[in-house]
Amino acid sequence: MNTVSEVKHQPDSSKRSTQYRDLVRRRTLLDGEQRLLWAILEDGIKTYLTNKGCATRSQRAKFAKARSWFEPSQAEPQGPFSYETVCDSLSIGSGRLLKGLKLFDRRASNAAP
Repeated sequence: MNTVSEVKHQPDSSKRSTQYRDLVRRRTLLDGEQRLLWAILEDGIKTYLTNKGCATRSQRAKFAKARSWFEPSQAEPQGPFSYETVCDSLSIGSGRLLKGLKLFDRRASNAAP
């Protein structure tokens, strides 16, 4: 038979299993959050590249919105889905990515007939 002190010092298996489930559930949420952030970033890049230099008012508006997401004015608040926040959360250098995006855009423009 266990004494009171032995019972107090025995590991609580239900507590450990709950902690394990919490860790696994949190990891799944982080993976889902990361997938969401990647999707947001991908959509921003596609919108920027697809609508750059387009003639229709709708496409120009989409490009302007995408450009302002990548390069917000100083007055715009940085929310959880801002370009800087998304890049920081994904451990991506936002300045470097933007520089590469502009370089890619310039090269594509120069290569067009």
